[in-house]
Amino acid sequence: MAGKATLLTVYKLLPQTNCGECGEVNCMTFASTLLERKKAVKDCPPLVKDMKYKAQFATLTELIAPPVREITLGVGERAVKIGGKQVMYRHDLTYHNPTAVAIDVSDKLGDAEIIDRLNQAEKFQFNHIGENLRLDAIAVRAASGDAQRFAQAVALVAKTSPLPLIICSLDPAALRLAVEQKGVYEKKPMLYAATKDNWKDVGALAKQYACP
Repeated sequence: MAGKATLLTVYKLLPQTNCGECGEVNCMTFASTLLERKKAVKDCPPLVKDMKYKAQFATLTELIAPPVREITLGVGERAVKIGGKQVMYRHDLTYHNPTAVAIDVSDKLGDAEIIDRLNQAEKFQFNHIGENLRLDAIAVRAASGDAQRFAQAVALVAKTSPLPLIICSLDPAALRLAVEQKGVYEKKPMLYAATKDNWKDVGALAKQYACP
């Protein structure tokens, strides 16, 4: 964060017109909802539309951004938000996004085995302290060493399962081949993983297809 975000520092960066376009009664209340992460900076129409507030928009966005960036994995109603943490320990401040839980699928499995595992993943759920928990994502792992087989497995999972997708390979070429399969990049899969040796290629791929 650029500095400590307080109610007053946030308020000073707002238009202070109390127009109500954000749905709140005044700018001070909107500042409070920003700090509580109930609303985002883009929910203030004047900040977004009026060019005279461009610098304030950028400063405010940076000011309230958490140290751990929040990203969205997948699309639609099963999309999962992860990250967005502002503290190391839960007792310091509430964690806003629960840890996503994924099941892995190896590309060494046959198509029928993959589909069976996906069906089990979709049905899997259990109740914990009154909350119904289920799997959040499918991680396809490049275990075979065959980029073509890996891409086929990723495409099969993307076609079969509604769950968000994690594509796991340290080979940028294999990741690209998988992402470019029909119906894959549209699901906004997470690309795993960037290392000190491949980060440029993986980063370029993520940017090209807007994948986390």
